[in-house]
Parts: sequence; C-alpha cells; structure tokens
Amino acid sequence: MELAPTIQAIIILDSNGRRLCAKYFSQGAEFSNKTNQTKFESEILAKSNRSIQRSDNDVLIYNNHLVLYVSSANVRIFVVASSTANELVVDEVLRALESALTTLLKGQIDTRGIIDNMDYVLLAMDEVCEDGIIFETEGDNISKRVLMKDISTMTQETLFDAYHKARDVWLK
Repeated sequence: MELAPTIQAIIILDSNGRRLCAKYFSQGAEFSNKTNQTKFESEILAKSNRSIQRSDNDVLIYNNHLVLYVSSANVRIFVVASSTANELVVDEVLRALESALTTLLKGQIDTRGIIDNMDYVLLAMDEVCEDGIIFETEGDNISKRVLMKDISTMTQETLFDAYHKARDVWLK
C-alpha cells in the first residue's frame, strides 16, 4: 500500500459517458492515446453503472486501478490511482475536488455548470494535483486559490504579531 499515492487521472463524464473534462497524469498503456482513454472511460462508467447508486463516494477496482467516484446531478467525477494506493487518501482528493467544484459552480455540479465554468474546473484540478502529486485536499483552499482570494491573512497577521512580540522582548 502506498502511503503517498499519486493520482493517475481525474475524469469528469456526463451521464451518457461523454467526457466533459479529464486530466491524465500516468503514462500507462490505457492512458497513452485518446482512443485508449475513451475506452477506459467507457469501461469504468459501465462498471460504475452496475453498482448501486449512492449519494456518497463509491470505490471500484478496475484493471489494477483504484477508481473512486461520486455522482452529482448528471455528472460523474472519477479519481484514478494505482490499486495499491491508500484509498482514504484518494477519497480525500475526490472530496476536496467535489467540495471545490460545488463552491465554484455555486452549489450544483452539473453538465451545464462544468461547461460554462471550464476554466474554474481545470484550475481546481490543477490545484488538487500536478503531474499526479497531491498538493491540496482542502476544498475551501482550492476554491479560494482558483478565485484568487487571500487564504493566508490569518497566518500573516500571526507572523506579524509574533515579530512585534519578539522585537518588544528583545528591546526590553
């Protein structure tokens, strides 16, 4: 089991299996070209359609890949990792992306919202991970970075206060 797993792909499909957005980070054979990617997407969608639909995240193993997914309105979001990956970590990635997209798309993740806000969706995916390396698993921080809102004002004030306290102690 990998303690710090890498993400192989993040895929967003509509309910008919059409790709709305996808990022592939792995160089595996099933991700090597668009034909193989489309085949992989249709197969994981078919397998996920056979499972009982829940409102929570779900997990499946497909061809040595751990696939976690969530359904929202007419959209499915898939996060793919190695089958040896820690599924709790991959679940955190999926939850963070879902949370960020819910915020960025104003409460509802659906096909129209993703297409209309593709720039936000792609930026959120970039904030979650780069080249498969997980960077952020806090949905609020991801959405604030995408919207270019300051998330570190509290830290800066604390450092500023600490500097003044240290300076006061040193001057005494």
